[in-house]
Amino acid sequence: MQAVSSRPLLAGLALGALCGVLCGVGLGILDGAQAGLRASQGSLAAIPLAVCLYAPVGLMLGLLLGAVAGGVRALLPPGYRGIRRALHDRPALDQAMAAGLIAGALCLLLEVLLVHRFGMTAGAAMSNRRLASLATFQQPGVVQV
Repeated sequence: MQAVSSRPLLAGLALGALCGVLCGVGLGILDGAQAGLRASQGSLAAIPLAVCLYAPVGLMLGLLLGAVAGGVRALLPPGYRGIRRALHDRPALDQAMAAGLIAGALCLLLEVLLVHRFGMTAGAAMSNRRLASLATFQQPGVVQV
């Protein structure tokens, strides 16, 4: 436990990356299965493709959130156990942490808006056509009944 607390930014990045990849893989499996089941043949070949689309995005978002969480933890003095007590005792630290959290929240909000806009416009049309067409792709030498 001592090794994690001595490197809060690294621990935040590692935890954020792990959670981001797990969420990306889970979302890729769900979206790929849904696209495969909508296809005419009912193939689930779209699952690996969807995972390859979502896992890198999940990793990137996880690293960003891990950097914010690790940065907040790195601001706290090493002797403090609770964040409330540390912020109450040091008003300058409270202002710095509040400014950093607001800036991080605004960056995340902007990223969510941009990703949502892309997903609703070009990404939705592109992914629906590609995943459905790749899910129904017939491999040579395989006879489907």
